[in-house]
Amino acid sequence: MAPPVPPEPLTFWQKIKKALTPIGVAILVAFKFLAKLKFLLPVVKTGGTMIIAVGVYALLWGWQFALGFVRLITSAQRWIMATLHFGLIAVLVLGRQTALIPRESLPEAHLTIQ
Repeated sequence: MAPPVPPEPLTFWQKIKKALTPIGVAILVAFKFLAKLKFLLPVVKTGGTMIIAVGVYALLWGWQFALGFVRLITSAQRWIMATLHFGLIAVLVLGRQTALIPRESLPEAHLTIQ
């Protein structure tokens, strides 16, 4: 039997490729996992900030006030988003919607409100 032939030493670039390959595979797997989670990101951001807001307001004024106040803010935001989507202007007075005005008649409505 002939003695085994020793392998040739690796070049500099082969050593770099051998070192970076596992890192590249880990990055690809992480991107694949994060791509599945991108649809949950807006929910997590919105829900997370709401929980933080409830926590801060609860520390200051109690949990009942905190829940009610955050609920009031989110309700007003929903009305504003819906009216902008349909091209309307909402007149909000003390958190209550009092009128929906079409954008085209805004100058006339402004004159009647004064």
